[in-house]
Amino acid sequence: MKSIEQLYRLQRMNDLIRSRKTGTPVQLSGTLGISKRQLYCDLDYCRDLGLSIGYSKQMQTFYYVDGEELEIRISIRIITDSEVRKIIGGFGNNQGSVLFLCTQAN
Repeated sequence: MKSIEQLYRLQRMNDLIRSRKTGTPVQLSGTLGISKRQLYCDLDYCRDLGLSIGYSKQMQTFYYVDGEELEIRISIRIITDSEVRKIIGGFGNNQGSVLFLCTQAN
């Protein structure tokens, strides 16, 4: 369930950025339990989603430049094999599936 762990990590990072309490990049990576390199990969991922993230050396925190923020909602439910085939176009492995559906808020 590595993907779910990544979503929770992004959610935690979002909360810290939103509250402007990230600390330095080294501190934030330590808080999230990841390397500094992975932190910058996660920040780049958020930027790829269209978020403007800045860093204040004076305040020692990351922040959202335009007041936008990431919204992550996690919902887990069991779906049947026939539902899986409908979602992925008829391809199924009958061994259970984990699907991530992403939508952009309007």
